[in-house]
Amino acid sequence: MSRTDDTHQHPEALATIDIMGVCVSRDVFGLKDDREFLIGKYVRLSMPYFLDEEELDEGKLATESMLTGKKFIKRLKLDELNKRYRYLKTSGSDWVLIDLRALSYGLYAVNYGGETHYIMKEKLTQQEVCSAIEKRGYAVESIEEMEFEDAPNLNEMIDATCDFVKKRYGDKIILLEIRDGILRMDKAGRTAPMQREIIENRRREIERYTLLFKEKLGCRCIRMPAENICDGAHKWGYNPAHFVQEYYDYAFACIEDIVKGVPDLDRALDRRYMEFCAQLDAMRIGAMVSRNNGVKRVKRNLVTKKYDAALELASTLKNKANNPALEYELEGMIGRIWFEREDGNADAEEAEAHMREAAKGGISWCETYLLRILIDKGELDEMAEKAEEYAMKGNCEAMGYLGRAYRDGLGVDKDLDKAKEWMKKSAIRRVKWAKKEYAKLIEADPTS
Repeated sequence: MSRTDDTHQHPEALATIDIMGVCVSRDVFGLKDDREFLIGKYVRLSMPYFLDEEELDEGKLATESMLTGKKFIKRLKLDELNKRYRYLKTSGSDWVLIDLRALSYGLYAVNYGGETHYIMKEKLTQQEVCSAIEKRGYAVESIEEMEFEDAPNLNEMIDATCDFVKKRYGDKIILLEIRDGILRMDKAGRTAPMQREIIENRRREIERYTLLFKEKLGCRCIRMPAENICDGAHKWGYNPAHFVQEYYDYAFACIEDIVKGVPDLDRALDRRYMEFCAQLDAMRIGAMVSRNNGVKRVKRNLVTKKYDAALELASTLKNKANNPALEYELEGMIGRIWFEREDGNADAEEAEAHMREAAKGGISWCETYLLRILIDKGELDEMAEKAEEYAMKGNCEAMGYLGRAYRDGLGVDKDLDKAKEWMKKSAIRRVKWAKKEYAKLIEADPTS
């Protein structure tokens, strides 16, 4: 059964969302403590010239050397070459989130089979494109680079894309306004200007098409401030579109408001926008610590076993956080340092006290870490009770821990049906270890 089919069996999921975009849309959900949504299908925004064309064979493409490397890059290449509009037609998702950053990357105009075909350039080399097409049995006659705005029949192409999206999703469409950041925060939390000329050219191009798509789709658009900040400590490394954590928190909250249909929605979205702008201003002058950047600075000291320095930094940042979510997360980092330190000064009681306080903030990893501490102490009854509490609130890993409790009789009576139920809920929410353990449960009892 597909992940999307499963979604409709779990009422605690607010909605299922497909994504048409690149890293920005991905990270709104991937870098957020997401307890509300399930992701249905995820594709890069492809050129609609291929709406009715035969797809290249993914099985053959998957063996190509070009597909070595990170899974996300493989997905981008496969989705672009296979033009996955048909993939979205059958997703069963309620909503779609769109960003248009890929349109600034340019195209390849490829002649084969007596016709010219257009493929997004970013992440694909000319050699990779030609190799994939030749694997399909065609001889490439020519290939050249071109700008998106120079593509023939551009208006018809955009109309085709918007018509497809409106037909598929109706009025459940959300557009992310995208601007590359013009300020960069380094790993020490300092901000500095970026090279503006290249960024401004790309921003103008994306902004033009965002306005056009917004008009044609008639959808809600989540605004992005003109001076957003890139985060050098971003999970996926530095990139002009890898932003501080507060942007993803802001965009996610806007999506929640739109999907829930909160009263006076325009005013609610304006309020969130102004609050995020104020956060950016505070970060620029050093009056506020960015959540991900600050936590990563503490983690680097922990990983390099500079435990006292990590504790001192976490305490300092916590006192100047001006951000409740960051305060709770730093409280969790202090607990983690006391639990993990290997210099003979580990203190399980200190770790537990700090992690209990951090878990009050609803930070998923802090809740999960507290479950680990309780297991280590042998407090299995409380562990099972907390696991159920957190799972009912939507903590994906806690669902897996509750599945383990029912599987192994940890603090509860053994119940393999409940074990499979909770492990499955964790697995469909992209918890890797839960996927493996759910598969083993099914393998052991395939008839259930």
